[in-house]
Parts: sequence; C-alpha cells; structure tokens
Amino acid sequence: MAYGGCELASRVLHHYKKIFDLETSLENADSYSLQELFNLSHKGRGTDFVFIFNGEFNNKNMWIYVKESVVAAGSEVLAKIMKTRRAQDISGRAVENYYAMLDESTGYRDLDMVQFKRMIEYLYTGKVESLPDDASYEELCKLSTMTSLFLVRPLVACCQKKSMMMRRGLVRPEVEAMNEKNPGNSGEIVRAPESGKALGWKAKLKQEILAQVKQEVVEQLRDEMLAEIRAEF
Repeated sequence: MAYGGCELASRVLHHYKKIFDLETSLENADSYSLQELFNLSHKGRGTDFVFIFNGEFNNKNMWIYVKESVVAAGSEVLAKIMKTRRAQDISGRAVENYYAMLDESTGYRDLDMVQFKRMIEYLYTGKVESLPDDASYEELCKLSTMTSLFLVRPLVACCQKKSMMMRRGLVRPEVEAMNEKNPGNSGEIVRAPESGKALGWKAKLKQEILAQVKQEVVEQLRDEMLAEIRAEF
C-alpha cells in the first residue's frame, strides 16, 4: 500500500502498533493548548500519526510524531497522505495504519527534516520559533520550498514576504561583510569599487558622504526588517 514501505517495514510496524498506542497516549488531551501539545509531540505523547523519513523505520530519530487533526487542518498534502493511510480495506474494515513513509518510493527523497519540523511547529502553533533570528536568506528559502511542497499556504506567503524584504535589505552585501569582518576597521567604510575617471576632491567628498548616508540607511532598514521578522515568527 502507498506510503507503507517495504514488506519488512509493514510487518514490523504492524506489530509495533500496540506499543505506539501506549507511547502516544495522553489523558485529557483536549485540556492542553496547541503549544503544549507541540512540546509533548517531540516524544510522541498526544499524537496519533508518525512520518518516517528515508524508509528508516528502525531509527526513531527519523520519526516525526504529529496529531493528525492538527496537521491535516493546515496542510492539504499531509492531510491527503494521512487520509490515504487511514482508508478502509476492501472488506470495509478500518485500516490501522498510523504511519507514512516519506522517501524515494513515495516521491519525497532526501527531505530536509529541519525544515519539515519547522513546518510542523507552524501547523501547531502558528509560529516558527525554531527559526533563528539571524536566519539567512537561503535558510528562509529552504523553509519556503518545504511549505510550498506540502501546501501550507499561510507560511508560504509569510516566507515569500520575508524573503522579498531580506532581498531588498541586502544591498551590496559583499561590501557590508568586509566592513564587519575587517579587524582593523576603526570606523572607515570599505567602499565598493568605482569605475570611470578620477574625481576631484569635492566630488570624492560628496561621494563619501552619500556612501556613508547610504550605509546608515541600509543598516537601519536591516534592523527594522529583522525586528519585523522576529515579531512575526
């Protein structure tokens, strides 16, 4: 069956079902907030489904536990996968498939588990606190790619917005990096290489002043942008 893995995996995980139910049980689960349920889900408590990465069913570090109703509400793709696994067999009996393989056989080869976990965090809490405040543009793009793959639409839109803001804020980053990393920098700004004819001292002074103002504006925009990103994430 789709997402069930190889024959050995199906057999082993079928026998593991009773243990899974014991490990994930949580009394009065409805009394917990989504944030509390997310925190408990790291150890499996309060969950009823698990995604297994790269077919490694015998390695629990490759398992991500979730509560089906929470995740299905925010991801059309994950909802469909879980629904497929919960489908009834030809005799009409409910199939107790509590897991789904996300690997090459199901079209999800080499998924980034870090970004997947961040996506699950968002589905539970509406936030991604696991994303560092100083996350790079590339890191944000990775999260955007993951959420696009599983159709978590609000987070896709948020990532795209942040990516655009970050792209606009990173003006001539190679020059800024030189300024930050230069150990002998005592306030003098490293300028980007200029082309054209030599300039007079007045023109050079004007250029230096404009460059300094531009640098200050860039830094201010960057600080404001990072503050907004931290506030929303």
